[in-house]
Amino acid sequence: MISNFRPDQNVNPGAGPRAVSGNLDTTRYPVTRYDYQDQLFNSSWGTDQYLSVSGGSDRSKYFFSGSYLDNNGILKNTGFRRYGLNISLSSDLTKWMTLGGSIKYSNSNSDEMPIVSNSSAAGCNESYG
Repeated sequence: MISNFRPDQNVNPGAGPRAVSGNLDTTRYPVTRYDYQDQLFNSSWGTDQYLSVSGGSDRSKYFFSGSYLDNNGILKNTGFRRYGLNISLSSDLTKWMTLGGSIKYSNSNSDEMPIVSNSSAAGCNESYG
C-alpha cells in the first residue's frame, strides 16, 4: 500500500514532499543546492585597436595600418585574438598610368570549446579536464 505523504497532491501536483506549511520540509528531505556558474563563466574584457599612417607626395602615396583585437570569452578557456597588417603603395608613372600594390596580412587564434554530442561527451573531460 502506498501512503500519501503530500496532503496537497490534488491542489499542487508535482510539488514534491511538502510540510503542512506548504514549504519544502528540508528537515526530512535535505536539499543540496549547486551553483555551477563560477565553474563555467568568468568576467571578460575585450579590446580592438587600430592604427594607420598615410602620406605621400604629388606622384606617390603610401598607407600603412595595423590592427589588434583581443576578446576573452565569458566561458572559461575561450577567447579570440587577431592581428592585422595592411601596406599600400602607389606611384603615378605618367599622367595616364599609375602603378600600385598592396599587401594584407591577418593572423587569428581562437580558443574554443569543442562541440560534442551526448555520446562523445565522456571524452571531453579527458581532453579539457
